[in-house]
Amino acid sequence: MRAISIVIISGLLGCITVTGQEAPTSERSIGIGDDIASIELHNLMNFSSSNVRLEDFKGKAVILDFWATWCGSCIAAIPKVQKFQQQFQDDLQFFMVSNETKPKVRAFFHKMNQTQELVLPCAIDSGSVLTELFKIRFVPHYVWIDSSGKVCAFTGSDELTASNIKRLIAGKALSMDMKVDEQRREGFDMRQPLFLDSNMVKEIGISYHSILTPYIPGAMVATYIPVKGPEGNRRVSITNFSIAGLYRVAYGDGHPFHFFPYNRMVLDLEDTLKYDPPNVKIWDSVKHEYGFSYDLIIPNPDSTLLFTTMRADLKRFFGLHARIEKRPMNCLIMTSDKGKKLTAENDSSKISSGQFQIMLQNQPFKKLASLIQQQVQSIGIAEVFDETGIEQNVDLTLNVNIRDIPSLSRKLSEYGIKLQSETRLVEVLVLSDLGDQFSRLYR
Repeated sequence: MRAISIVIISGLLGCITVTGQEAPTSERSIGIGDDIASIELHNLMNFSSSNVRLEDFKGKAVILDFWATWCGSCIAAIPKVQKFQQQFQDDLQFFMVSNETKPKVRAFFHKMNQTQELVLPCAIDSGSVLTELFKIRFVPHYVWIDSSGKVCAFTGSDELTASNIKRLIAGKALSMDMKVDEQRREGFDMRQPLFLDSNMVKEIGISYHSILTPYIPGAMVATYIPVKGPEGNRRVSITNFSIAGLYRVAYGDGHPFHFFPYNRMVLDLEDTLKYDPPNVKIWDSVKHEYGFSYDLIIPNPDSTLLFTTMRADLKRFFGLHARIEKRPMNCLIMTSDKGKKLTAENDSSKISSGQFQIMLQNQPFKKLASLIQQQVQSIGIAEVFDETGIEQNVDLTLNVNIRDIPSLSRKLSEYGIKLQSETRLVEVLVLSDLGDQFSRLYR
């Protein structure tokens, strides 16, 4: 069987950290006003028992926090959730719910506990039973349950406020933006050319094909950019991206997973929300009008021509002037204390990274800058520069919240690495309007 790579995008809109967690389909579901007495939570961590029935919590409000270890916005909300659990512990019970494996969740808890104690209970949703029951397709997803055991709301993390929680506990009506996950389009396969279903296409193939469509309800926010096989370096397929997201792909470095960093895009445009919605709430309100899918197949394998053609298509349709230029941006600079020497004591090689830990074991030090960059770009850091001059493999473990720059700096100093902020000229992708003199198709 030929291996393929379909990338489900979590940073498409600039921050977000919205995640495409696919859920199985089921005829049964639970909605607003339904009673959850029969629901059970299994394989609980950080709780007095391993299994509970939600009916045992009647008289107390409950919020189910569906999350994932790979979901940036889920992780960012954990301190807030934990604070509210402590603040309202007599009247409210939070339960985190993950459909990942228990060892994976336990490993995440262990890493996070290196920097802050995580005491929230977490249930393991084996087989995605609860994910299916609540028709959840994107996380984070919060299920609000009142003290009588009735479902009151489904929301994202923006609605998780003290005032809303107080209203839930008091049994008052909740006035919040409800989260309704668009359900998966059955049978949609983005490996196939968009909207070309004829047998003739399957029989003789496609030499050249370029198509751009409006938002496709039920399709994933994803890319399919093969580098091997019959379509290797011949095809770019993208579903349900913002306009800025399409340009990020087109102006990446040509690698299917290396898009232009969202924190280094500059929109010299009016009404930037339609080009680059800043959060999932705005995206949900505009995606049907300003979301697009794109599919390109060129005759011969040529990565450079592939993305050059994509750029020309976007210019022709949207009428935007896209260019790379250097502008002053906030950066982090790593330098070395020459008095300390980093070494690798382990023969085996290993690497892991996340918001709360980066670990290099017998790995090139030069990998560290990019691993830090992955974590700090969401807090306004455009680039992490490695000016240490360290070339060799090293052993290094950073058990710290990587986005807490002062704490990160202190931890790096233990290895003789100095970290400082500095404004530097960095390449950015600028989008501006070509004006009415350009006959564009999109208005």
